[in-house]
Formats: sequence, C-alpha cells, structure tokens
Amino acid sequence: MKQKFKFAAILMLAVFGFQLWAGGNRENSGTEVFAKVTDHRGRKVLIQKKPSRLVTPFYILSNTALAIGCRDIIVSGDGGKGGVRPFIKEFAPELAEKPVCGSAKALNLEALASVNPDLILVPFKAADQLPQIEVLGVPALVVEPETMENFFSYVEMLGKATGKNIEADKLLKFYNEILNDVAGFIKGEAPVSVYMNSRSDALNALSPKMFQAELIKAAGGKLVTEDIRDTYWTKVSLEQVHKYAPQVVVMAAGAKKAVALTSKTEWKGIPAVDAGKIYTFPSSVDEWDSPIPSSCLGIIWLADKLHPGKIPENYLETKVKAFYKEFFGKEKDLKSLNVE
Repeated sequence: MKQKFKFAAILMLAVFGFQLWAGGNRENSGTEVFAKVTDHRGRKVLIQKKPSRLVTPFYILSNTALAIGCRDIIVSGDGGKGGVRPFIKEFAPELAEKPVCGSAKALNLEALASVNPDLILVPFKAADQLPQIEVLGVPALVVEPETMENFFSYVEMLGKATGKNIEADKLLKFYNEILNDVAGFIKGEAPVSVYMNSRSDALNALSPKMFQAELIKAAGGKLVTEDIRDTYWTKVSLEQVHKYAPQVVVMAAGAKKAVALTSKTEWKGIPAVDAGKIYTFPSSVDEWDSPIPSSCLGIIWLADKLHPGKIPENYLETKVKAFYKEFFGKEKDLKSLNVE
C-alpha cells in the first residue's frame, strides 16, 4: 500500500514539477543539452545531463550496455523468467540484487519510479507505455534491435546517450572486422540452405525478418523459410520442412539437444537430418544468436559449421578470448563456454 502511494506521489510530482518530454522532442530554451539522440521510433530525445542512473529492463539491452562500459550506472536488475541469467552471474552479479523494472514486453512503472532513473531504455514491445513513462520527466529511448542495422544503431545510440562513444565505436569495429573476415574466408562458396527453429519447438520456424536470419546470411547460409512473411517465429508443418529440404538445421540458443531429431522417424529424409548436420547455437553464458555483442562470435561458429575447413583453425578461439577480455573484463575460452 505504501509503495503504491509512493508511486502515485512520484507521478503527481512529475506532472506538476518536471518537464514533460512528450515524445522525447521538447526542449527548454537556454538549457545545455548533453546529447541529442534519435531512437528506433524516430523520436528526437534530448538528454540534459550525462546519465548516472540507467534502466536496462531486460537481457538484450543490459548485455550491450555492459559491453560498452555502463556497468556502474545500471540501476535495474535482471528479469529473466528462469531466475538470474548465467551471463549476469558471470559478468555483473550485482545486477541480480537490483529491482527488476520490466521485461521485453512491458515495464513495471512502480519499480521504474522507485529507482529514480535519469535515462530509461524502453523495449519496442513496451512502447505503448511511453505516455506513462514520460510523466516521470525522464528521457526514454525506444530500442528495437531485431535487425543487424538496428543493433548497430542501438550501440551507437547508447554510446552517444551515455557518453560512451569511444567504447561503442570499439565494439562496432570489433564486430565489423569479424563480418569482413568471415566474408573473406567463405568467398566463392555456395550458400548452404538452413532451416532454423526456436528453442521450444522444432516446427517453430525462423522468419526472415528476425536478427538470426541476418546471422545465417553473414555465415554463408541461405534461409529456406524466405517464403514466411510473419514476424518472428512461425509455426510450420513437418511436411513443409521436408519440402524445404535444408542442408543444415540450426536450433536457437537454449533448445533441447539437437540429436533428438535424428532418432525421429518422421524427420528422416530431410538432408540435414540424414547427414547429422543439426547444430544448436551456444548459450551456456550468453546467447550467440541474440541481437547482442557476442552474436559476432555466433557468426564465426555458424560459418565453420556451414563451410567446414574455411574458417582458419583457432580463429574462433582467438576472437572469443579477445572479445570477453576487451568488453567484459574476463578471460573466457571455448571450453569454459561449452562451445562445441
């Protein structure tokens, strides 16, 4: 009851005492501005001062924030459904003790007000809550990193908004070097047809509109479900998968053991299954198929599966060690990440 009263009081103060951001593009004349940022809704957001209390309400947003050096200013906790994520335990365990301010689909407005933020990252699925969020008088950025372009622009956006431009540029340089290297390694190779399914259902197929579709393309693959026009994962029939006849099946990070498909009679006759070319994206610490910085490592890993012998020996190991040391300050290798 006290919490609800406190939240209501904060909202009332915000209404009468703060500047309303109204879409993020209202500006006080004569006031210095730390940064002007355009979010993924096209909103021009003014940030009056360098943020010291940042809300990153779910894993994909906090992962990137940590990679560019925002660890000390994050005031929100990890909201994973299955408890604290392995990534948080490994690289930022203190976030497990902070208030959970939302998820990928919605923000908890009461928890949000309680942490007194000065910059809020809003998942695009929660963008309909902007009117309530803006009442707090705090700049909010809507983020939708479901394409490679949007992931890169998110890194740039957050770097500018938090004053971490140098760190953001360093991350993008590392990522782009891998993209260029892999493209060179597999140059001239015919694209390998790939079917990708979600972690929960082998017949829940990847849409070409998703971030993972771009990872597959960058790794030298060709998504067989290009006929699907729905957003995100789409249910298909086993008959349709047989018609797709993929050369490789890739399962989303966290999916059940890939070998289970090879024991199912109804899946036999699919080239990938018959050849045993069924792989699951690494996910023991962070998920290499998500729109997060480590997806660059997922590109190398997948390119090696699709084009055996084309990725130089130890290239992935070298990049893994450099990546986690540079952006998360810890030594990791393929063995410690359970990467096969």
